[in-house]
Amino acid sequence: VSTQSTGVVSEDMSSRLLLLLLLPSLVSTRTAFQEASLDLIENPSDDYLGLDDSVRLEPRPGADTLPANSVLRKILDVDIFQHGTFKYVLLEVQAGEDRKMIVRASELFDLHADNFEAAKREVSVVAGHTAKTSILGGGRLARPKGAGTIKVYGYSATFGRCDNCNRVAAHILEDTFRVGGIPTEEISWSNQGY
Repeated sequence: VSTQSTGVVSEDMSSRLLLLLLLPSLVSTRTAFQEASLDLIENPSDDYLGLDDSVRLEPRPGADTLPANSVLRKILDVDIFQHGTFKYVLLEVQAGEDRKMIVRASELFDLHADNFEAAKREVSVVAGHTAKTSILGGGRLARPKGAGTIKVYGYSATFGRCDNCNRVAAHILEDTFRVGGIPTEEISWSNQGY
């Protein structure tokens, strides 16, 4: 059930929402993406209507080197759920000539389009209204609790199949889940599945 299209929260989603609302008592702050996700729940939008694979761009090289003063450095490369299996989106964020790719997946959403909309709101708040967020593709992330693994697979029915997106998302995850050059999560990817 999409809270965006109906404004109604399912039982499963209400437990996820409760967890996110209680998150500040468990950790010091929510991330900008978590705030934007809650904003989307509280202020639904129908901006996703009419979205399809025609709005999707292909990943481009050169989106990984940013100047030290770039506003895009304020945006996390990865903001995903702690454990479970959920839909993710791979996005390109651009401000002026600077651009970078980011991965987003919220446990609050059942649709790729909702993750995309929340990320657009996040980028607008963090990097300003002139920053542009483009969808590159999406799929699923499986992150079993306590396993130390993340599997990237499948595709987005809404935005279409992107042959390189799961590989690129896995690379971004590998770079993020690394401490002192040592991986903290084992990342794998496949284009199989839905």
